[in-house]
Amino acid sequence: MKHKIALAISTLSLSVTGVLGLGPVSPATAGAVAAEICDNNVCLYEDDNYSVLGGGSVWLSLRPAICYTLTPQYNNWASSMRNGYDRSVWFYDRANCVGAVGYIAAPNSSDKDLTNNGFDNKTSSLLM
Repeated sequence: MKHKIALAISTLSLSVTGVLGLGPVSPATAGAVAAEICDNNVCLYEDDNYSVLGGGSVWLSLRPAICYTLTPQYNNWASSMRNGYDRSVWFYDRANCVGAVGYIAAPNSSDKDLTNNGFDNKTSSLLM
């Protein structure tokens, strides 16, 4: 699958843990994420309402059944999100997708304020 990168401001490294160990990660972009990037990725925003004015945003290209642990820079950071996949994405408040799922993003959904679901600034890892 090919991914289009509209604008690369900086690169985010993600730790990937799966059943078979480490796997490949597509680049993630910090800064203003173009809306079309979220169509086929998960986008996380530091502020509510998908705002990047006070903070930033990052997009993650996930693969099924592989846990993506956020780096310390983005750990417990997200306040809003967009899920552009046709699959649910599970958000965990611990690294390596350990423990109970804290939030489930429905396929092709968005949440402008994760506070409403009790998961503001809690995301540490994701699994699709």
